[in-house]
Amino acid sequence: METVNKIVQELSLWKPQRLALIKLNSMISSIDLRQDIDTIKASIPGTIDFDTKFPSFTFDMATGTGKTKLMAACTSYLYQKGISKNFFILTPGETIYQKTITDFTKGHKRFELKGWSDIPNFEVITGENYEKYDPAQTRLDKNKFTLFIFNIDKFRRKDKETLKFHRFREVLGASFGELLANIPDLILLMDESHHYRAEITKEAIEGLKPVLGLEFTATPIYKKNIIYSYSLGDAVNDGLVKRLQAIIRKNDRSYEDELEELKLIDGLEIHKRNKIYLESYCKNNNRPLINPICFISTKDIKHGGKIQEKIESDSFMGGEFKGKTLFVHSGSEDAQIEELLKLEDSKSKEVVIHVNKLKEGWDVKTIYTIIPLRASISEILVEQTIGRGVRLPFYDVSKEEIEKNVRAFTLSVITYKLKGDNYREVIDAARKGNIVVKNYDDDEDKNRNLILHEVKPTNSKFEINIPQIKGTTSVSGSLKFFDIEPRFEELKKTKVELEGVNLVEEKAETIGDATQTIIKDQYIFLLTKLLESIDELDYNDKETLIKIINAYMIKAAKSDRKEKWEELLKSDRSVIFDDIKTQVQDKINEMIKVKHAKEKENYTFTPFSVLIDKDYGVKDKDSISDEEIKHVVITGYSKSVYVDNKFESKQEKWFADILDRDDEVKKWVKNPRNQIFIRYKFGKYYPDFVVETDSDYFLIEVKSSAELKKEEVIEKAKEADAWCTEATKITKKKWHYKLLPHDLIQRRDSFQATMSNAVHWD
Repeated sequence: METVNKIVQELSLWKPQRLALIKLNSMISSIDLRQDIDTIKASIPGTIDFDTKFPSFTFDMATGTGKTKLMAACTSYLYQKGISKNFFILTPGETIYQKTITDFTKGHKRFELKGWSDIPNFEVITGENYEKYDPAQTRLDKNKFTLFIFNIDKFRRKDKETLKFHRFREVLGASFGELLANIPDLILLMDESHHYRAEITKEAIEGLKPVLGLEFTATPIYKKNIIYSYSLGDAVNDGLVKRLQAIIRKNDRSYEDELEELKLIDGLEIHKRNKIYLESYCKNNNRPLINPICFISTKDIKHGGKIQEKIESDSFMGGEFKGKTLFVHSGSEDAQIEELLKLEDSKSKEVVIHVNKLKEGWDVKTIYTIIPLRASISEILVEQTIGRGVRLPFYDVSKEEIEKNVRAFTLSVITYKLKGDNYREVIDAARKGNIVVKNYDDDEDKNRNLILHEVKPTNSKFEINIPQIKGTTSVSGSLKFFDIEPRFEELKKTKVELEGVNLVEEKAETIGDATQTIIKDQYIFLLTKLLESIDELDYNDKETLIKIINAYMIKAAKSDRKEKWEELLKSDRSVIFDDIKTQVQDKINEMIKVKHAKEKENYTFTPFSVLIDKDYGVKDKDSISDEEIKHVVITGYSKSVYVDNKFESKQEKWFADILDRDDEVKKWVKNPRNQIFIRYKFGKYYPDFVVETDSDYFLIEVKSSAELKKEEVIEKAKEADAWCTEATKITKKKWHYKLLPHDLIQRRDSFQATMSNAVHWD
C-alpha cells in the first residue's frame, strides 16, 4: 500500500480513482502474470472471469470521474512496482486519440502524470511517429518507460497487410505489430473499452499479446471482469459532477405532434434561466464568466437542419437565437469541428445541434441543458449523451460550494416522452442514482454470456401442411352520427407546469410555467388529427365527424360557444382527442370485416435465431429444471420439424412435452418466430402451437387466465376460428382453435385431458 498511498498523494487522486487503484493493487497482489490464463483465473478470488486471451480488469466509472487520471495512476503504479515499463494506451476514435496524446505530453497544462516526484525519463510513441521508434535505445536506459498511444483504426483491419503497422521493417526484422507482440511486459490500457468487443477488434488486440489489460469505461458490455464500479449517482453524491435534473411537464395534455417544439421552447427558456444563475454565481464568487451551452440531439442530418432553421428563424422566440447555433454532423466541415472544440471559449454560440457526432472524448464543461429529439436506441447512448454535460465548469469547486449554489451546478435534461425516446424510462429505472442502473448484484444478466443460436427445421418428415391464408380487412358501410358522450370526469382545465426531478435524491420541485401550446386553432387541429389518425376515415367522412365533435364539445364544455371549446382544448386537448378517437374507432370496428382466402402455397419452415445463455447452452428436454427453461434452447423433440425449441414459460414447455409423448399426436410445431399468423381486426395474430392428429388439426394458444376476457384476445379467437373454417375447406381435414389457460396445464396430463381444459371465448 505504500506505493498506492504515494501515488494518491502525488497525483492528487479523487475518491473513485484512489479506491480503484487500491482494488488493482489487491488484484495484482494475488496473481502471477507469467502464468497461463487458466491458472491466473483460478488464483483470483471471487467470480472474476475474462472474455480475452489475457487477464483484463474493468474499471466501470461514470463519465466525468477521471478515467484518464486513473489510467495515469495505474501506469505509475505498475511501473513503480516493477511489473512493466511498456504501456499501450488504446483509444476508440480520433478525438480521444489526440486528447490522450496531449494528456500524456510532459509540460502540457493537462499533463496527467504531473506531480509524480521521481518520474523517470519516458517516451511517447504514437500512430504518427512509431516508425522512428528504436527499441535498442529504450533498452540502454533501464529506468526509462514507454507509452504507446494508438487509435484502434491504426492497426485494426481485415486486410491488415495494407496497414504500415503490420508491414515488415528491415531495421527491426519484423513489423511494428510483431515487435509489440514480443515485448514480454506489455500492458494494454483500453479507454472506452466497450468499443473493443467486436470480433475483428478483439483479434487485433489479442495479436498484441499483452500480459495484462486494464479497461476504462462508463458503459461496460462485458461485466464479468469488473473489479470496481463508480456510478454517475455516486459521482453526483460526492460532488464530482453536476447535479442531474429531469425536466417533465406536470398536468400535460399536449399532443405528441407538438412535443418536439414544446421541448425546444421549454428547454431554451431553461437555458436562458441557467445563463442568469451562472452569471450571478460567477460574479458573487469571483469566478470567470462562463457561457452555458444547450445541447440538442437530432434524428438525422435532415432533421438537424430543420431544427437549426427553426431556432435561427425570426419567428422562433422572437429571433433570440439567430446566429447562435452550431450544427455538427458526419458531413461537417473542419471549421465547424474546430469551432466545436473551442466552444468553451466562445461567446457567440449557445446552442449545439448534433446527429450522433459527439461521442466520447468531446466534453464541454459548460453544457447545462440537454434536449434529446432523437429516439435513443440504447441505454449506452443515453448515458454517453448525458455524459457530455456532467463535468463541472471549474476544477477546484467543492461539494459544499455545489450544495450552496445548486442552480449553478445542475444539468437539466428535457425528458418529455416523444415516440421512441427512452430517456424518461432510463431515468425512472435509476433507483440508486444511476442514469443506467449498474447494480450488478441485482442485474439478471450479471453472470450471463448471451449468444445467438440458430434453430433449423431438420426433422422434415414432421412438417405440417399448414395452408397460407391471406386475410384482408374492409369496412362495411360508412361512419354515421351517433350520440357521443364524454367518458371522463369533469375536465379540470389544469395549468401546465415544468417540474424538475433530482435524479439522485428523486425529489421534485416546480420550476415554472410550461409553454401551454403552439397550436393556433385547436378545433381545426383536432378535426384534422382525427381524420389523419383513423385509417378508415377519409375526407368524405368530414361532415359526419364535425357533427360528432360538436356534440362532444357542447357536452364537455357545457357550452355551444367555440371560444369555450378552444379554452378547454388548450388545457386538455390530448385527453379529448383520445376519448373521441376511441369512441369513433369503436363504432368503425363494429363495421370491420376480415375475409380469409387461400394463398398459392403452404407455409415453409425456415431457420431462425434465438438468444440463449452460453453457459447453459442447449439442453435435453428430459434433463432440465423449470428454472432453466427461459435461459436455454431445449432439444430432443421427436415429433416436431424443429428438434430444438425455445420456450418463454414452463407451461409452454410442459405442453410441448405432452405433445411429443402422446400417441394421439402425430406432428406438432411451436410457432417459429411468428412465421404463422392470422389477420384479425387490429393486426396480425400469432398462435402458439399447431398440432396434427390422425383426424384433425389444432391451432392452440397458451394464454394467461387473467387475459382471457380481454377484447383483443376474444377478437383474435373469433378470427382464428374463422381461419380454421377456411383451412378445413382446403385440407379436407378439420381444423380447431383452442384457448388454453396456462394454469390448467399439468405436465403429466394427456393431450385429450389438456384439451378438455380449453375455454370458449364467447
